[in-house]
Amino acid sequence: MIIDIHRLAALVSDKKESMKGFFHKRKKFSAAVLLLLIGILISSCSGETGGDEAPSASSSETASAASDTSWNDSDAVTGATDYAPLVSSAVPVEQAALRSRIFGSGIISGQQEAAVRAKTAGDIKKISFELGDEISEGQVLLTLDNTIAELNVLQLEQQYETAKADLASKEETYERGALSASQLTQARASLNGLEAQLAQAREALRNTRITSPIKGSVAQKSPDLVIGDQVQPGQQLARVVDLENLRIRLSLGQDQILLVREGYEAEIRIDTPKRVFTAKGVVKAISAGSDTRTGSWTVLVDFPNPAPEILKAGMSAEVIIINRDAEMYTVVPGASLVYRNGKTYVFIVEDETVRIVEIEIIDRYGNLTAVEPLESDLNLLDYSVLVSGLSRVQSGDAAVSGAPTADAAETRESGMRAGPDAADSVHAGVSRASE
Repeated sequence: MIIDIHRLAALVSDKKESMKGFFHKRKKFSAAVLLLLIGILISSCSGETGGDEAPSASSSETASAASDTSWNDSDAVTGATDYAPLVSSAVPVEQAALRSRIFGSGIISGQQEAAVRAKTAGDIKKISFELGDEISEGQVLLTLDNTIAELNVLQLEQQYETAKADLASKEETYERGALSASQLTQARASLNGLEAQLAQAREALRNTRITSPIKGSVAQKSPDLVIGDQVQPGQQLARVVDLENLRIRLSLGQDQILLVREGYEAEIRIDTPKRVFTAKGVVKAISAGSDTRTGSWTVLVDFPNPAPEILKAGMSAEVIIINRDAEMYTVVPGASLVYRNGKTYVFIVEDETVRIVEIEIIDRYGNLTAVEPLESDLNLLDYSVLVSGLSRVQSGDAAVSGAPTADAAETRESGMRAGPDAADSVHAGVSRASE
């Protein structure tokens, strides 16, 4: 193949010239677009400058007037636009017993419970009760085969009568001097022995009829009771509980036991799936010493069963013991306390103004705190105390009364007992500069 070098060089030269023309046209187009954008930008800036020149004086006057207004109203805290209200809740200070109630819980049992046990051996002949039955005192629950027991009684009765007649004969003989004193004493001892055996045999015969020692309901029945089986002395056959009168066994700690006395009233609450039962009870007994295993003291609370057909032994119950000798204090919620520089304070609402008051803590119990003001002439019962937003409140802030907030209601519910003034909780809007 023959290549013409000169022709190839001419073609390359023509191609270079064509590319130079293309790039030259592209540069001209880009320059035109750039000039157009610069013209639009200059026009826009010129329009803004012209619009601002006319009202410049008016804008200056407005700023000056605003500055004067802010200066003149600087003392009106609630009306200033650069101030924001801080919302704080308040509740009334109350006089109440700090430890008026002692709380506990326990398991219900009957005041009277009896274990029914076999007192003699024998084969079961008849079973006369079922689990849950209501039974009366002395009612027969089980009957054992008494054939042998009856024979023993008959035999001993005959022996006793024979010995009794023999003693009478020997006494006559002794009076005639034909019998020694030792022989007479032996005859009397024999009669006494037979009399004791006869009493035991009669008791064994009675024990073939197993009865309930108390009135109540059958709480337990031995699963081994089958007619024909033999029972042994001491074997438990059933447990009977008096459900008319119930008892709760409480375990209280040292702080609680010091507040409880025999005879104190108690409120009992028993929750069931369908309803809640309540009853009034009384502290029946208090243990003299603590349990060596748990370190707690046992307190027995007795109460009448409000629903014997429903409430049973073994159910759980909550108990509130009323401490009728509890001392009265001026109390505030724990949420109202403020600690600063090793001292304790509360914020009170006084004439629509918040004032900080130093206090002394007397005692605490739960969410309540007994306090006394260090100002001798100040009666805290005449005021309400703030319970929220305390970190941003300062003494002298203005307070505006309003509707109670959810925080106030919650604090009153958990920290203060409901009293006649409890519904008058204050919703205080404390005016402070926004940060």
